[in-house]
Order: sequence, then structure tokens, then C-alpha cells
Amino acid sequence: MNANRTLFLTAQILMGLAIAIAGPTTGNSQTAPETASAAAAAPSQTGVVKLPEFGVTGAPVDPYNSSEASSAARTASNILDTPITAYVITSAFLQDINPNSLFEVENYFPGVSPSRAPSENDRATFRGFENFSRTVDNFSETLIPFMYAPYVNFDTVYLEHVELVMGPDSILSPTGTPGGTVAAVTKSPEFVRGTDISATVGNLSANKFSVDTTGPIGDGKHMAYRVIASYQDAQSYQPGSTVVDALAAMFTYKFTDTAKFTFKYFGTRTLLTGNTAMDAGNGEEVYTPDTVGGVTISNTPQPGFTFNGYDGDPTWAHYTARENAVETELTSALSERINMRLGAEIYYTDSALWPRGQPSPVLTETWNQTTGVETAVTPINPANLPEVATASRQASRQVQLQNDFAGKFEVGGMSLQPVAGWAYQRGTMPRDYSLTDKNLPADNLYAGPYDPPQPSGTSYTGGSNTPEIAWTMQMYAYLRASFLNDHLFLTGGAARTWAGVNEYSIAYVDQDGFVYGNPNAPVVDSKFSHTNNALAPSVRPWHDAYIAGVLYKLLPNVSAYYSFSTNATLASNIPLWQAGKQNEFGIKSNFFNGRLSITADHFEISQSNISSANPLYNIGQSTIPTLYTNEANHGEELSIQGGITQDLSVVMSYTNMTLRDPQGRRLRNIPDNMANALLNYHFRSGVLKNSSVFVGVIHQGNVAGETVGGFTSLGVPELPGFYLPAYNVVNAGASYRLKNYRFNLDVTNALNDHFWWAAQSRATVESYPGATVRFSVNVHFL
Repeated sequence: MNANRTLFLTAQILMGLAIAIAGPTTGNSQTAPETASAAAAAPSQTGVVKLPEFGVTGAPVDPYNSSEASSAARTASNILDTPITAYVITSAFLQDINPNSLFEVENYFPGVSPSRAPSENDRATFRGFENFSRTVDNFSETLIPFMYAPYVNFDTVYLEHVELVMGPDSILSPTGTPGGTVAAVTKSPEFVRGTDISATVGNLSANKFSVDTTGPIGDGKHMAYRVIASYQDAQSYQPGSTVVDALAAMFTYKFTDTAKFTFKYFGTRTLLTGNTAMDAGNGEEVYTPDTVGGVTISNTPQPGFTFNGYDGDPTWAHYTARENAVETELTSALSERINMRLGAEIYYTDSALWPRGQPSPVLTETWNQTTGVETAVTPINPANLPEVATASRQASRQVQLQNDFAGKFEVGGMSLQPVAGWAYQRGTMPRDYSLTDKNLPADNLYAGPYDPPQPSGTSYTGGSNTPEIAWTMQMYAYLRASFLNDHLFLTGGAARTWAGVNEYSIAYVDQDGFVYGNPNAPVVDSKFSHTNNALAPSVRPWHDAYIAGVLYKLLPNVSAYYSFSTNATLASNIPLWQAGKQNEFGIKSNFFNGRLSITADHFEISQSNISSANPLYNIGQSTIPTLYTNEANHGEELSIQGGITQDLSVVMSYTNMTLRDPQGRRLRNIPDNMANALLNYHFRSGVLKNSSVFVGVIHQGNVAGETVGGFTSLGVPELPGFYLPAYNVVNAGASYRLKNYRFNLDVTNALNDHFWWAAQSRATVESYPGATVRFSVNVHFL
């Protein structure tokens, strides 16, 4: 029996088992018109059965606390009854913080820390593993086989709410990173008319103007629209600017109260200039003799560098990106017990880092051959800094199809909720090239901004062009069962993902006459001539992922749970898969009628097939230079989210974890501990009625500034040479509502502290932005 048929039969057996246990239905459908996506409600042997809904969650019980999440298996479920860790960033929280990027709100939650490039593609680190992407309305924005999202952040003007699923997600993100998944849920057309016009001004990351209008069409019973448009031209902390045009057009047609079709278009154009365009290459270089031996460096720039200067990057650097996405979704109740979702997306992005330049000194490090301690780093001369110009361009087209079926069957004190489906993604990258010009003059960091003439196109040489085509096909089945009158919950599921990757090495002439790629390949104009480098026969082209969990409600408001989950990142090299695995157990609880949620958990998580040097190769006892090993992390998390009182809302978290490589070394940008807290007080009476104030504090422990994977000639592991110090950030803000006006004041890094917060390597360590003040006005029209 082949794998396709096995998974289809598994899904059919789960559905059949549920139907057989539940027995036949009786009576007529009595569905109430709740929302355009409301699930069917039908009488059964035990009363009314409400079907699971796809991607729709209920109203939050507190402005900062939602009782439901939809990311576990693409269907809404009660968080207290689900044996996974999931956090919901509500629309009220987004409104109060008024973030310019997703990370500004994510880092209040457990296990979330900056990555090596926190200003790019909503990149963050979850439980020690860097997340390079996100999902939007259940569609992956991982550009296969590149396995990154576009370098620009998802515009927050589109967001309705965000869900953070911690650990491997076998269903939502079977090819994601093992640490967790960012699931963005966008706004949708509404059948109640409303228009919001907003303006944000400030010193940094501001100057944004938007309009959001929605309402019914025609008789108001079947059709609705939504249009969102925004424009931003903001200065950045590092010299440069961010210009973003965003446009969304949406349409919903409701056939019945249980069937609807939704169309969404998102178009975004981004221009980054100056140091802001440097793609994580905009920081200082760590090169002085006192930064070796595992020292924690001071929060003082190296000679010649500044916290918010060009730091050797040219003033004319810029980055452009265009994104267009079309989503369609059809949801329908197929019967009184089965709901269906059919979704499709076409996504296109074209980005260019052209032109740019950056410092290129060789920072050679040396280690003690006996102890592995770093002893020296090659110094550089800030007054004569070598420079190199680079240019790159990348285009990607992604097509996705998804089909899901969910059911709910109840009999006696037992409830079964099976979910099964499939998802297909095909990615084509017709352009993926880079060019280099090593003829730039040296830079004197003490002489002011680096501003040599821009290199001409013909001066770039030595480039590469490696277009790629890839596809993935996932099939999954998932069952959620409750027993003992919803006191005991068992979950289990499996997913198989097939993949194919083709890479092409070509020569290509672009519209400006630049030749790049393999010089031995034939030169063409607009069509590629290629050699197929398909997967080696020894590489298995599929991977299986599993999820299982058990949860018992000790009290109506207290649950204890255990879960096991896996997934696998699609790698572009051999071996193809990097598998993630996690064991987790914890306690969930809520208080004050569900207003406040408290979660504590312990997790053990690992990822396989991480390449590392072979120590035996260095000492001549092996002919294999590279090994594929595991990275593992374990830790504890505590989260408090929601309303302490009806007026005081809180988001608090604490994380203690230990991520080490197989040799016990710490990895770059991974803290051992984090603690975050935000308190928001809403005034409901008196002089300050309809206003609120908040204060937030973010603490992150010290981190290694570089990941070292080598060994000395004696086979001793080389150790990280420097660490970044721990930091604390204080944020504050206030809001006031007057009739249909809302005013927001948000201050990030209110104490204007200066410190390092993320490292790419010794070649670039980024500084945290200084005090950022933003003032917003929103006007709502009925």
C-alpha cells in the first residue's frame, strides 16, 4: 500500500470511527445566523452540536486574554482544553501598543527573543530556535526552497490578531522551525459598516497614515467588502528611512449562514535606504584585543563606530521589495456534523539589494589549541577600512492549495472532533543572484559618512545565479477526543510531507546587460538554460510528523497536560530534513470567570541534522570533515495574561532555558533567561474615564555574540570569544477615547538606554533603537 493511500485511509477511518460511535443524526438543522463563517448547529442525541470553525476564534474574555486559539489544527479550540502552549495577541493589545512590527509585541511572551536580524521578515527566536518565517491566514510565507520569508516585515495595518504556537506544529507548520510558529490572522470584511482613518507621527518608525473601511454591499445579507490602505515614510534609528505603501482589497459572499467565500488581496511596496537597507549588516564590528577569551563586552561602541551611525555603510545603499498576494477561501458545512475549508493563495515577491556596500575586513580569530579559549582577533584600522560593494536580487512565486475537513460528534459524555486534510505548495525562484565589486575605496570611519561614487553596473563581477524550483505536499489527520464530560482530553495526529527540490546553475544576461552565474553555461536572454541537480536517490523525499497529547481538568479552571510533537524544516542541502522534536508538560489555569490565564510548562526540544565540524578530522583520525548532529534545549516558562481586575490587564512572562550544542557551547543570541511584564490600567469612571496607561519592562539575559562550531588541531572545541551583556528596556504609553476619536501615545525605550541587542557575528553587532516616541490619532466613522 503506498503512502498516499495510507494517509487517505487513516483520515477516512478516523471520520468513520467518529460517525460510528456518535450514531446517526435525527431531526432538522436549526442553525442560527451568527457570523458569515458560523458553523452549523444541529440537534443530535445529546442536543445541539456546534461544528469547529476554521480560523475563527471567539471574542476575548478580557481585552488582553482570549480563551480560544485556532492554530493547533486550523480550527478554533479552547486553550484551557488543548495540550499545547499557545498565546493570543489580541486586537486590543495590538491597538494599545501600536507596534511597527510583530516583534514589538511578541517579545512580551515566554520563550521569544531577538534573532540575529530582528528588523527583518518578523524574524524572532522561539525557545532558542530562530524562526525565519510566519503564516498568514493559515498560508505559509516560507519561500520554498529558500526557507525564509521576504526580508520585509508584515504590515501591522492588516492584522486582526496574532497567535504564537510554541514548539513544533505538525499540522499548521509541518516544515517550520521547531521552536514555534507566528500565525498572523488578517482582518476580514464585516457586515457592519465602519471606516477608520489613522495618522501616526513621531521621531522614529512613525509618519504613517492609513484608512480602513468595511461594510455590506447590496441588501447587506450576502456581500461585504473591506479596503485597507496605508503609507509610511519613517526615519530609522540607524541613518536611513523606511517607505512602505500597503493596499488590501477584500470581498466576502455569504451563500448561507453556514457557507461563505472570501477573497483577499494584499499588495505591499517597501523601500529601505541608507544604513537601514543593510540586511543585518548595519552594526559595529568587534575587533579590539579586550573582546576575546569569552569576555562580556561593554555597551560602548568600538573605536570608529557609533550606536546610530553609518558605521562604514554607504549613504546610497537601498533595498526594494514588492509583494502581491491573493487569497481565496471557501468554507461550508457539508452536513450537520462536517465542516469544510478550501483555500488557495498565489504569492509573488521581487526584492533587490541594489546597490549597497559594507566593510569587509578579515576578522581572523585564533584559539588556544589546548583549552579552546579564544586568544586573539585580527585588529582593524578604522581609518583605513576595506569596503566591498554587493548587489543581489531575488524573486519568488509561491502557489498554495489547502483543503481541510472538520467534524464534531457527541454521544453520552464523549465528544470526537476529527480534522483531516491536505496542503500543496509550489515555489519557483526564477531569480536568485548576487554580484560583487571589490574596487570600492577604503573608508575612514573618523571622517564622517562614507559616500564614494556608486559603482557602475559593469564593475560587478563574480556573481552567482541559482534559480530553484520546489514543491511540498502534506496530508494529515488529527483527532481530538474528550471523555468524562469534558474532563479528559486526548489528541493525536500524523502528517506526511513529500518534497522535491531542483536547483539550477546558469548564466544569465539581465535587462541591463550584466552577465552573472556559471561562466561555462550558455548565455541566454530571458529563458534559463539549466542542468537539473535533483535530489540524490539516497535522500528520502518525505518526512512524517506526529502530534499527541493528553490533558486532564483537575478543576473546572485548572488543567494538567503532556504533549509530544514533531516537524521538519526543509533544508536546501543534504540531508534534506532537519527534524524537530518536543516533549512538554505543564499546568494551565484561568481565574475570574476566565478573565486571567496562568500557564506554567517545562519543555525539552531538539533539532536534528545540524552541520558541525568533525573533531576527529582535525587530528587525522577521520576522512569525514562534517558531521550532522542535534541541538537541544530544555527549560521552564511561566505566563500570566489577562485581567487581574476589570480595569487592570497584564501580560507577564518568565523563561529559563538551556540551549547548548553537542559540545556544551552556547549559541549566538540565545539567552538563558528572560522576564517581561506589561501592566495596562483602564479608567472607567472619573475625570480620566475612557483613558488608559501602560508600562512595560523587557529583560533579556546575556547572550553569546557568535556561534562557534570548530575544533582546534587537538580536537578541543573552540569557545565563543565574546558575549553581549544583559539588558532591560522600559516602555510606556497612554490612550484616550473621546466619542469616535482615539488618541495613543507610545514611548519605546523610554529611558533612552543604549546597548547591544543582537549579533550577526564579530562583523556586525546591532544596537537597540534609542527612545522612540509615536503619537497616533484614529477617527472612526459609522
